[in-house]
Amino acid sequence: MAFMHKIKVGLSPSNNYAVLGITMKKLVALVLMSFLLVSCAPEIGSPEWCAQMKEKPKGDWTATEAKDFAKHCIF
Repeated sequence: MAFMHKIKVGLSPSNNYAVLGITMKKLVALVLMSFLLVSCAPEIGSPEWCAQMKEKPKGDWTATEAKDFAKHCIF
């Protein structure tokens, strides 16, 4: 088995994301921004969500949105 060698990958815990081209700062910023965007959306069934859905063109609704709208805003 002389032809098999151990290959040193060269990754340390501090640069594991470097393979993906993502720095740790960018990764943290991306996670924080995603939390902010999710927290800004009104809760399904709330009066704000119903009003937002009434303004949205009906052709852009998903089947789930249409079902939730009928369940929470009409009945």
